[in-house]
Amino acid sequence: MDIQSKNKLKPKVGIVILNWNNFSDTEETLLAIKKQTYSNFEVVIVDGKSSDNSTHKIQKLFPQHHYIYLTKDTGYSGGNNAGIKYLLSKKANYVLSMNNDVIMNSDCLENLIQYIKNKNDVGLVGPRMYSYSSRNMFQRSGGYVNIFRSKPMPKWIKESEAPKELSLPYEVKKLPGALILVKTEAIKKVGLMDEKFFLYYGDTDWQKRFSNADYKQFVVPRARAYHKVSATTGRGSTKVLYYDSRDFLNYVFKHHGFLTLIYSFIKSYIQRLIQIINSKTDNKPAQFQYLNLAYLHFILRKSGKGI
Repeated sequence: MDIQSKNKLKPKVGIVILNWNNFSDTEETLLAIKKQTYSNFEVVIVDGKSSDNSTHKIQKLFPQHHYIYLTKDTGYSGGNNAGIKYLLSKKANYVLSMNNDVIMNSDCLENLIQYIKNKNDVGLVGPRMYSYSSRNMFQRSGGYVNIFRSKPMPKWIKESEAPKELSLPYEVKKLPGALILVKTEAIKKVGLMDEKFFLYYGDTDWQKRFSNADYKQFVVPRARAYHKVSATTGRGSTKVLYYDSRDFLNYVFKHHGFLTLIYSFIKSYIQRLIQIINSKTDNKPAQFQYLNLAYLHFILRKSGKGI
């Protein structure tokens, strides 16, 4: 039996990757995908209106993939939705949404598929996510959203802290959003990502909706991936501060009660204010400005691209 015939016997996986002005990380991610032991997949790269011609350069190196060039920047959720719609039209059985700064082990996709394919009550799975720079350090081990600390929380920080039995798949409330494998039948039931979440919490909201629809989420430790963290957006930038602040409040507004929203609004603002004051950045005036703008835009119910 030839490779093409063998592929037809395997579920088809559609992989969505967003690129925005980031040639080198996207190239490294695609090279890792090329080494996957699981072979029945299709990759779609969605360009979020890059200004540096990076996606065209990538297309020349990887012409076998499908490319979507958006006419406007629709952010994380909008870009993923464009790719997911295309893959649904191509009859993919699973959709793998992954950041362009995530590097998968060669058997990562194989292990994810092996676990989820016969689990009717499991809608989505993710790998054990490690730091790209410190390979034995959990970048995300799966966890939950802590509204009172204004962020998703991992269960463990170091591999040595995790119980030994967690070499087996384990259920979580929140998967690492940098790489999620989802059944397309679950997507058809729950719907696409909510584009009100422009840059952050789009995957968190999506996972919450899967949970509300009684789909379980599991981390598969044998599937490993390594995440660089904020390679495209720039860690600590005013852009990150603005969208992380505003989209967090949008998440609380959508999924929690009024009293929780008031509490989260006040506490998260104070927390972020203290972080700016204690930071060593020379950009404090701009950070104060964008923090206040984020909270103002939330009050005005501004969603989508805000800055």
